[in-house]
Amino acid sequence: MVVEKNPRYTIRAKTGWATRIKNQHGWYVGYVETDQNVWFFATNLDIGKKSDAAYRKEITMEAFKKKA
Repeated sequence: MVVEKNPRYTIRAKTGWATRIKNQHGWYVGYVETDQNVWFFATNLDIGKKSDAAYRKEITMEAFKKKA
């Protein structure tokens, strides 16, 4: 799924959340494509409360900023 696209890059990604287990965890996986490179990523974290789910994408996007 395309989650962000501009002239410099395209991000394709999907979230997930294991809710049927006692210690729930969530993930954000996908790849970033530029004209010259492709980077694959997978972010996995423990989810203690529902509001933690937003951190899956936030942490990943912050890492992208540091890479750029």
